[in-house]
Amino acid sequence: MKQNKKPVAVVIGPGGDICTPDLAAFAERLGLLLYTLGYLVACGGKSGVMEAVCKGARSEAAPDELVTMGILPEADKKYANEWCDIILPTGIGYARNMVLVNSADVIIALGGGAGTLTELAYAWKQAKPVYCYLGAGGWSEALAGKEIDSRHPGTMTGFHTLESLRDLLTG
Repeated sequence: MKQNKKPVAVVIGPGGDICTPDLAAFAERLGLLLYTLGYLVACGGKSGVMEAVCKGARSEAAPDELVTMGILPEADKKYANEWCDIILPTGIGYARNMVLVNSADVIIALGGGAGTLTELAYAWKQAKPVYCYLGAGGWSEALAGKEIDSRHPGTMTGFHTLESLRDLLTG
């Protein structure tokens, strides 16, 4: 069995209906950063932050290289964004958020609404390392530097720039 598996960075945040162009551009740059750091980039596989982070990760990858994974709420692969290399259609609706969190070695939250909040709560329960972007509002900003409850030491770590996130991930 192969022992040097790629770490998985799960990126969570708003879908296309509430994702701003600025946040999508940031997510695209984040995807490229995660690719250069050697991560498999996983997300919910849809639009908005999810599509942008996959696009960024694919931007410098070889055509046959598998670098992105979308874990869909639907049971059909056709709902995935075009930048997903690996598509997992769960058919379990937004309960797929738990599957997404379970696949993570690290979770990066960019803004976000109710869906992101559930993923952050699942991540906390699983004691996963969570990095929260402080430039997008939403739940990532609201929970950065906080503990949801006293069961786990530490906090959800905030970051302001991709450079500071890189330092956190490689430090």
